[in-house]
Amino acid sequence: VQLHVESRNAISSPEFGGVPGNPFSVEVHAKLQSDWDITNWYTAKENAILKAQNDKRIRQCTECLRVSKAFCDWRPVLGSIWNESFDTCIDDDDLQAEICTSPAVLPDDEGKTVTGVFFRFDRTQPGDDGVIACQRIDFPRANREFRMSDTMRRWFRRH
Repeated sequence: VQLHVESRNAISSPEFGGVPGNPFSVEVHAKLQSDWDITNWYTAKENAILKAQNDKRIRQCTECLRVSKAFCDWRPVLGSIWNESFDTCIDDDDLQAEICTSPAVLPDDEGKTVTGVFFRFDRTQPGDDGVIACQRIDFPRANREFRMSDTMRRWFRRH
């Protein structure tokens, strides 16, 4: 996604000259064109919203582990159909872990198998309260698709 704000303005003056006996006349024209690429501003605003949403998900995961439950991150699997209702505490057992981490029916855009991420309190690791694991929950960045370099963008604009 690219966003641009463009302004085109033109000014014309009345014709000068052209008086009887003078065959020449002068007309003045001026144009101003401004183009601002606001893509980075928009992307930063969107990423701030997504980060706030992700921080809420991290808090939910942490809360689940603190009450001896588990958390399954379905966002990598579901992509754009994911919503906040999927972020709930689940039982901390092997069946739920298997359900969460079983491969998705369809691969992702690159053909890779996608699975959910299962977070649980690891009793075998001293000092690991699971909160550290929840901090690894990430979010898809806005406008992460193919982005042309500035040089390529200028070249395509010219033609």
